[in-house]
Amino acid sequence: MARKHQISPVNIALIDSLRKGGFGSKHISKETGLPLRTVQRWLKRCRDNTGKLAPVKKTAPGRSRILSKRTLTLIKRQLSVSPFLTGREIKQNYPDLLTHVSIRTIQRRTLEDLDMKSYRAAKKPLLTPAHKAKRVRFAQDHKDWPLEKWRRVVWSDESMFYVTGTPHKRVRRPRNSDRYDERYTVNAVKHPSSVMVWGCFSYFGVGNLVMLDKGVSMNTETYLDLLHDNLEECFDKCNGETFMQDGASCHTANIVREWFGMCELNYFESWPANSPDLNPIENVWSMMKKKLQDLDTSSVAKLKQAVVQVWGELSPTYLEKLADSVPRRLESVIKRKGNSTKY
Repeated sequence: MARKHQISPVNIALIDSLRKGGFGSKHISKETGLPLRTVQRWLKRCRDNTGKLAPVKKTAPGRSRILSKRTLTLIKRQLSVSPFLTGREIKQNYPDLLTHVSIRTIQRRTLEDLDMKSYRAAKKPLLTPAHKAKRVRFAQDHKDWPLEKWRRVVWSDESMFYVTGTPHKRVRRPRNSDRYDERYTVNAVKHPSSVMVWGCFSYFGVGNLVMLDKGVSMNTETYLDLLHDNLEECFDKCNGETFMQDGASCHTANIVREWFGMCELNYFESWPANSPDLNPIENVWSMMKKKLQDLDTSSVAKLKQAVVQVWGELSPTYLEKLADSVPRRLESVIKRKGNSTKY
């Protein structure tokens, strides 16, 4: 049943006055701005009222709220300053005011009255003022690049993939059955092995996917060998003109820069630090890891096979949208003054 329209005592008196003046319900509704059904209901009450005064609005039934508007305002002000506070911490900060108020009531009133729902905090890299300034400078320097130029950028990065055991799945079992029966459990890996992967893509498709051997770390020598063996082929596959790499130490070593110079390779020399939101390949890694949750990655061999499979199944449309999103990412960085964006 729909909740009845709330009406003030002033409007009640106005309805009664207009009724006595001979005006009908439609005219009164237009004059007061109240719904016609509400006016008709109060007109009936006015006619049925035997007293000379207009009928009085009934007091709402039920117990009054334990948290006053002033208390809610204090809570809202505190959450605006410290949004990570829990219901328990709010109660501890106001011991005298909230002594007889339960934590559950504080949580409910925060949601229903203040419209401040609890969300999982987004994880973003730490950005210092210097980082933010460099991000804004980079965005302003490249905001006027045409879309066709961004489509010929080869986006690259490394990522770590882990052996995860049996994929997490929901299971259906009888109500009184043993939850820990091996038929209803999944296998977990306590200290999972991992595989380091390097890859690249552009608007026109993916390049090579390189997996480092076990025990091999991505240092300057390894990275230079990787580029020497794969970069030319990747540029051909991706129809690329400009190479993107982040500011990792192995990427920016002098010997790597000298090699780029000898190859006359165009690349971003001043890529801002801590800016994965500007590199669309980060979205590719995230999407691949989600898909791997539905595949068997219980061993290193199976993990490698699954990673190659998911890499090969990347949709061209998906890659095109990612590449075309870069101008919007730059606009967002400028608008947010270098702070983290939604990407």
